[in-house]
Amino acid sequence: MAVKVKAKPKTIDDIRDLFKGTLKEGTIFEAIKVLNDDPDFHKLPFLEQMNYLGLFVRDIRLENRYERLKKKSLISDAAATVYNVEKLSSDNSLQVSEVDYIINALLSEECRFLIVSGPTGVGKTSFGSSIIDMVLHRGFPAIYKQYSLEMYYLTSLYKSHTTYAERLLSLVKCKVLMLDDFILNSHQDFELDCLKELIDCAMANKTSIILSSQVMPDDWYKELARLNSSPNAKLQIDAIIDRIFADPIIVKMSGESKRGLNKTGKVFNAKSNLGGSNGK
Repeated sequence: MAVKVKAKPKTIDDIRDLFKGTLKEGTIFEAIKVLNDDPDFHKLPFLEQMNYLGLFVRDIRLENRYERLKKKSLISDAAATVYNVEKLSSDNSLQVSEVDYIINALLSEECRFLIVSGPTGVGKTSFGSSIIDMVLHRGFPAIYKQYSLEMYYLTSLYKSHTTYAERLLSLVKCKVLMLDDFILNSHQDFELDCLKELIDCAMANKTSIILSSQVMPDDWYKELARLNSSPNAKLQIDAIIDRIFADPIIVKMSGESKRGLNKTGKVFNAKSNLGGSNGK
């Protein structure tokens, strides 16, 4: 049955009634509650009110989605400072357009690799985490993982086919996956198998991957070769390297470690008396 509404709502209550019972009712009511206190909103013509309301609702829904995605992203595990696009660009001598290019490439309809390399402490994790945060703000799911820890989980589950497959698929149910400290501490059995299958799953799911590492990309082949000396290891490494370096975006970071800047602390000089009067 058709619902009759006023053709030209004149009050905020009329606008509320217009959307009553719709799927976005809750968000719209939240927006109306805020806009109701804005005297300039009431002065706008009806069509402009609807346009403004639509934009406001969109922003609310994006922010709510961002907060939900952020909890699932595990970005807090990175324990890194997250910057906005302007700060990230200026701190790393990049143009805002270059950062936008990186994000758009990661969100394209294919699996892309972003390689962030540089010495320890220069801000690789912050750079990658900031990119993830921008992806989340655009409404796309993203996940942060420590590479060595995740490889430990995958390799321990490798022979348990169902559980292993579930873990593998859970990593690529997002648009961007970050693997921090790539091949820094890699000594697990079946690690090459897991890494290749993870990359293959990401490519099939069109999930882009951020790899941050203090090991220079030119040395990755050599580092991966240390993992396994089996007869087919070379074939696996060739396949992994070919996939990663087919069309990567590479950010080379340099400079002094930021972890040593502005450090504060307190030094206590203490004399032990735990041994009693004999000092024993």
